[in-house]
Amino acid sequence: IIAVLAPLLGGKFLSRKNVKSLERERKEITALQKDLQKKYFEQNAIPESEYKRLAEDYERKLDEIEAKKRELNRK
Repeated sequence: IIAVLAPLLGGKFLSRKNVKSLERERKEITALQKDLQKKYFEQNAIPESEYKRLAEDYERKLDEIEAKKRELNRK
């Protein structure tokens, strides 16, 4: 019985750990987004082209994180 359950339970533990890691990464990217918006809108410190490029990169990364989290939650 242990030989059968161990891989299943271990996989669930790894899924939770990975979800936590993804959540931490999501928070970091959200903070980067806020900083980017501040630099562009309030400080006028970066050009529009750079703002758009980084904003798209951050959104794409957040979409990837959400997809990975959904996949892990299904397991």
